[in-house]
Amino acid sequence: MSEAELTRRLERLERDNRRLKGFALATIVLTTAVVTICATQPVPQTITAHEFNVVDSSGKVRIRVSMECSSTTDCAPTIRLFDKDQNAAATIREGGVTIGHGRIKALLLSSDLIFLNGDNVLWSAP
Repeated sequence: MSEAELTRRLERLERDNRRLKGFALATIVLTTAVVTICATQPVPQTITAHEFNVVDSSGKVRIRVSMECSSTTDCAPTIRLFDKDQNAAATIREGGVTIGHGRIKALLLSSDLIFLNGDNVLWSAP
């Protein structure tokens, strides 16, 4: 290898080294800027929404927290728990709790406990 060829290879190596250092510096500056911007964003103290859904790993809604309205003036906060088949397994609503789905249900309404089979009352306690 001649001296001229060695000099040319050394210059190319130094040029590549300068480019690598410039790229590394730009990456560090950009990363620092992004982290600084993200770190200075305010954290919301209140989250407002009409409904929150908690989903399982397959994307099915398992818990829903919402305001349910039977009319424009009759709205109540409601928490529904769903089974794997999307049936409401339990409902907690202002004024009552319902557990079960299908025909068999237990209701706790104010101070009354009621067990139902469809529309038939199986047992009731005031």
